[in-house]
Amino acid sequence: YDGTRVTPLGLGVDGEVATLAWLGDTLIVGGSFRRVLPRRGDGLYVNGLAAWDEERGEWSALPAATEVDLQTGVLCAVTVNATLYVGGAFTSQAPGGSAFNRIAEYNSTGQTWSRLGSGIEGGDVFVISD
Repeated sequence: YDGTRVTPLGLGVDGEVATLAWLGDTLIVGGSFRRVLPRRGDGLYVNGLAAWDEERGEWSALPAATEVDLQTGVLCAVTVNATLYVGGAFTSQAPGGSAFNRIAEYNSTGQTWSRLGSGIEGGDVFVISD
């Protein structure tokens, strides 16, 4: 929304969007989807978390995003400096074989994913706050 009109982000995603967060100048979109749909082409596999570059008008996957599978549901996201924290319904494998149990962090400077402790047991994460 530019103050006058709403502009679509490409053709959207192939599922549900649950959260939005800014990471620097990039809009992070999380939810239960596998692909983002550009204005042309077949789509880009992003596994539940995508980046929209407003200046270029293009979708992309976060660097290193192929290391994790969050498509079962990113329900919330917040950024603190260069770190993106995401929570949700996901229980995917982290690099090195340990599990991301419903909460994880992405360091955009080093372009790496890390789990937070042993994660969250017993229910999904709906809210994260800085």
